[in-house]
Amino acid sequence: MDSAQLKSIPGLIGITTEAQEDGGLKIIFELDDQKFENFFEALGVLPGDEEGLRDVVIAGLDWALKERKQNER
Repeated sequence: MDSAQLKSIPGLIGITTEAQEDGGLKIIFELDDQKFENFFEALGVLPGDEEGLRDVVIAGLDWALKERKQNER
């Protein structure tokens, strides 16, 4: 995700990934402490609602995978 896209999500500084020993991947959202609530609000979830955030991320990943498959045809 480039910096122009990050600016469109209030409070989001960056997204990084970290490989796990079990072969999984951890997605890390870096947030501005002063705009933490703005980040959640922009995604339509309550501040600190980890389950709601997870649902938004999963929906986004599902969409991205469908787009990728469609573009590969």
